Amino acid sequence: MRSWWHLPCRGDPEQRRIYVRCAVPNTTINRSKEALEFSGNIGESPTAYSTVGKNRLDLAKIETGSVELKIEPVHCQELLDEVANALRPLAEAKRLHFELILPITKVIIQTDRQALSQILLNLAHNAIRCTETGSICIELRRRLESRRVKIFTEFSVEDTGPGIRPEELTRLFHARPHRSTGPGLYLSQKLASLLDGRIEVMSVHGKGSLFRLVVLGK
Repeated sequence: MRSWWHLPCRGDPEQRRIYVRCAVPNTTINRSKEALEFSGNIGESPTAYSTVGKNRLDLAKIETGSVELKIEPVHCQELLDEVANALRPLAEAKRLHFELILPITKVIIQTDRQALSQILLNLAHNAIRCTETGSICIELRRRLESRRVKIFTEFSVEDTGPGIRPEELTRLFHARPHRSTGPGLYLSQKLASLLDGRIEVMSVHGKGSLFRLVVLGK
């Protein structure tokens, strides 16, 4: 998917794996109201709901910053494969082009797998839910920040949805949820901060949005 803000395509295309429209079967699962509130109506996708509900973190602890994280090596490509397989049926039901771009070189970071999974599921689900035509692209990248001489891992979710007005961007991560994203973005940003990360957003109203989770590649 070509970015509508003309971000340069970094890296050799031959060094990336691209998956497009690979269907996975739906499964029957038990739904959780608490998980529904966190994920912003992620219950539209039964497989995704199973993924969130099975290992969800306590929402009250997320908001107060008292979550007990389990830091361990996390294989980022494997995790994004799981996220994509969980949400792809929802994208296909809306006839959206669904793309997952992963580097061939293994990316492993020290982080909390459940927390990272919840953030990515929420970002990707919001993109699918708000996009009626066009495409969704999830991408994994490594970035060297020369000023700090640190390597960061970036998880980006790009869509061709309605976009967000500039005046709404300023309050996107406030406790009072944005009308289209629900409480998920606020809690996702809180969770990202617990992982020593942050969620960035670029959006053009009428064209689409790009949400990027940036974490230190420890």
